[in-house]
Amino acid sequence: MKKITEKNTLLATGELDTTTLTPGFPTSSLPAAGSISSIPAAGSTSSLPAAGSTSSLPAATTTLTPPFDAVNCPVRQVLDRFGDKWSILVIILLGDRGKLRFNELSNAIGDISQKMLTVTLRSLEADGLVTRKMYPEIPPRVEYQLTGMAQSLLPLIKEMVKWADANIEEIQDNRRRNAERSPSKT
Repeated sequence: MKKITEKNTLLATGELDTTTLTPGFPTSSLPAAGSISSIPAAGSTSSLPAAGSTSSLPAATTTLTPPFDAVNCPVRQVLDRFGDKWSILVIILLGDRGKLRFNELSNAIGDISQKMLTVTLRSLEADGLVTRKMYPEIPPRVEYQLTGMAQSLLPLIKEMVKWADANIEEIQDNRRRNAERSPSKT
């Protein structure tokens, strides 16, 4: 924690070279897609240097230099899509239940408006994560299901859900304590 504070202080005063703050990691050290089990558990030190060791992190393969290209950043573009209130929930429901019709999705979610569900489904379809199949019947029948790309994303989302379930009480406690410390701005 002390090292982080020192870096933040040096960064704020302009005494730290920002190009050395974010080392890249070789892609060979990353787990295969959907392979969450190879990531060390929280608190695990299996891949960290021993205390007092002078060994360093993997050598940088990419140097990030300001100004960052925030508009074209692939991570930011993907997270912008999932940062909304409904996309992750729709992906989880379709992943768990397979094909669903619009009203089945709406009923499963409960508190989403028809317009917002339509917007969410269109956005996910535009990204290639959801397919929409319309049947030429009266009344019209439309089914939605995940694409292969979305199926490959599902294990990562499920791991995030597990993490959220395991940590939500602590997060809520921290938010409550922070709200009690901070004066109300009404």
